[in-house]
Order: sequence, then structure tokens, then C-alpha cells
Amino acid sequence: MLTKKGVSPLIATVLLLVFALTLGGIVMNFTQTSTIELRDKASDKMERGLTCSLDLDLEILEIGSREYICYNRTGSDGFGLNNLEVIVQNSGSANAEGIRVFILDYNERPTTVDDLTPLGAHNRTKYNLNITKTDDTSNFEFPPSKIIISPIIKHTRESVDICSDNRIEIEEIYDCDEI
Repeated sequence: MLTKKGVSPLIATVLLLVFALTLGGIVMNFTQTSTIELRDKASDKMERGLTCSLDLDLEILEIGSREYICYNRTGSDGFGLNNLEVIVQNSGSANAEGIRVFILDYNERPTTVDDLTPLGAHNRTKYNLNITKTDDTSNFEFPPSKIIISPIIKHTRESVDICSDNRIEIEEIYDCDEI
């Protein structure tokens, strides 16, 4: 005679129902958390994008008929400190945490400099950047051949969020003695 005992169909059904409800609750909680995180990230990106394209309006201040962007060399025989001076004006209604300046030297070698001096809404700021090395650590050779200035929207240790939609490109850079 067989004396096997099993789980009654009623208990098996209840156990399966509890398991299915628990698994469904876990999945719903995970998807809700993921959806909230995605929504918050998308909202931040949209806000930064709108700030970048609509609320920042950068230009270089003009003095006379020239934009105020120039380079100068101090030290003996032109060696020593190499500076780039620029006055950036923000006619928009948003603040920038600073600027990122991408520069090509005389031999087309790049260097990137971040200056975190704030640039307020409806304000102007003078930046004086000391440039001695290119990104590949060779000596920077003046005069620069091209400069691109982009506002920094947000700066953290891990990342720099720049507004590339609102950048200024300059290919004619004078010696500061000429301005």
C-alpha cells in the first residue's frame, strides 16, 4: 500500500498565490523606483538644456570696435607667464559657475582650462588665464590660433557640465598691447 502524503491542493494554491503576490510586489517596487530615478534624471537634463539654450547668452565684451580677448607674455624675452585675458558678458537670466576655455596654440596643439569664477546673470566677468602647457604637456606657444569659450553650468569633482550650445569661437586674437 502506498502511504505517500502530499500537500493538499488547497494549501498548494495558497502557497502559489502568496509567492506570486510577493514576487509581483517586488517587481512593482523595483520598477517604481527605477521610473522615479529616470524621471528625475530626465527632468534635470531638460532643465539644464533649457537653461543652456534659452537663459544663457554669452558674448565677449567689445571695447571700441574690438572684442576684449587678448594674450600677453610677461617675463624676460617673452618667456615666463603666458596669459589670456578675456571679458565675458552674460546677457541671459541664468548664472554660470564659470567657463571652459579650449585653446589651440600656434602649432595647433590643444589645451583646456576651466575657470570657476562665477559669471552672473546680466553681468560680466574678466578672466585672466595663465597658460603654460598644452594637454600633451608640451610648452604652449603663443599666439593662440583658435579659442572656444563655453559656460560651465554645473561643476563637481566627478564631472563638468558645459553648455556647448552657447559657446563662443574666436580665431582672431590680438596681443594685449594692441588693444
